[in-house]
Amino acid sequence: MNKRQLVTRLVILLALAIIASLYLLFFHVKPQHHVSAKDGWLIGFDQLPYAKQLSAQQNNPLFIYFTRSPCKDCDTFENDYLTLGSVRSQIAAAVKLKIKVDNDNSQIQALLKRYQIIRLPAMVIKHSPATEAIRVHVLMDLQQVWLPIPDYKRGNYTPLSETTLNVALERTFAIAKDLAIQQTEPK
Repeated sequence: MNKRQLVTRLVILLALAIIASLYLLFFHVKPQHHVSAKDGWLIGFDQLPYAKQLSAQQNNPLFIYFTRSPCKDCDTFENDYLTLGSVRSQIAAAVKLKIKVDNDNSQIQALLKRYQIIRLPAMVIKHSPATEAIRVHVLMDLQQVWLPIPDYKRGNYTPLSETTLNVALERTFAIAKDLAIQQTEPK
């Protein structure tokens, strides 16, 4: 084999490698979208007191998203659902806080226990600092979301989709608001 044939074959191999890489990049690599401060999220457990204060000042509910790293289900939920336009608009009025769970932090562990969170990812809605927190149940491993109908204690797990997550969020926000009204009304 002469030098010219060898160079030609190397150029062809290089071109095929580039085409294969581009194919993988465009058709198989999914861009990662995470919630961030630029999207209006407060990030970190240390922001909890500020988030509560902001929620009270603005008279908006507090939406807390609990995640862990590494956590495949948390990453999938955040990338595939929390960053969707319809879900973002559903939680837009809320004060949004993302807390990365650390097993060594006893304060975070106490918060998880108080909110009865045993699996991640998890979401909690508090309509006001003085009212009870309501969880939004998402079972990523089973691809299910709790749909509370007509109240939080009754309902069904339904297949997780953009639509069912939006309905679950809408219902849970409404239930949290009703609960806040009941808890603040004089008896």
